[in-house]
Amino acid sequence: MAFYKKSFQSFDTIYLGGGTPSLLSIQQIDDILKSANDHFNIDRQTEITVEVNPGDGSAEYFQQLRKRGINRLNIG
Repeated sequence: MAFYKKSFQSFDTIYLGGGTPSLLSIQQIDDILKSANDHFNIDRQTEITVEVNPGDGSAEYFQQLRKRGINRLNIG
């Protein structure tokens, strides 16, 4: 992310997709989002999407995503 910091200062959208990111632990999602916040201006209006397979997560997992600012799921 540090490499792209020179080219991009902020984002309207963050998309975690491809390869079923819903298999990531909540801690791994936290680490990705923390790194994004450390390198770029990410505000509360940013759309943050995670691609999910409904069979990969529990209701608690999806609630934890929401608590971390994930505001859109791409279910497929």
